[in-house]
Amino acid sequence: MLVQPKSEFNISDPDFVAFCTDYAEERFAGGDMGSERLQYVLSRDLISHIFTFRNTERMLGYVFAIIEGNTLHYWFSFYDTEYMRSHSLGKWMMWKVIEWAQEQDLDYVYIGTCYREKSLYKVRDHKGAEFFDGIRWNTDANLLKELCRSDEQDKPVDTLKSERKYQIGNTYFSQEND
Repeated sequence: MLVQPKSEFNISDPDFVAFCTDYAEERFAGGDMGSERLQYVLSRDLISHIFTFRNTERMLGYVFAIIEGNTLHYWFSFYDTEYMRSHSLGKWMMWKVIEWAQEQDLDYVYIGTCYREKSLYKVRDHKGAEFFDGIRWNTDANLLKELCRSDEQDKPVDTLKSERKYQIGNTYFSQEND
């Protein structure tokens, strides 16, 4: 794994652009990351580092990260979709970035949102996870699982926007209590 400040990475390299856009076309909903959108994302000052993963035979993937203060935000990842069919490449890359953050004495790693059940690997595979429940940071993994499962259900109004007081499972929330 190579970790580089974005300023030292050639974001215009055609192989890099093709790798990322090919991944996005296959894996992002609607293939919503063409080369123009990719260059737009990369042009933002938010991304501070790019993690590069390769083995002796091939490029495995890239992670775009934002490192600010004591926090690393794991923002976008792109990886070899052929190789991932036989290896848990995305999870391994996420784990390696988290391990790197620990080695750098960073206090927090934000690994992204959890919507729908497909995101629950973040809770299952990474212990000590917290999530923002709409009012406060929360460590209740069962509540997060319930919220993710409820994302699959049709609702007339988003749960977190429906009322100032609401119930999810056996947990009651009130913005007035905080």
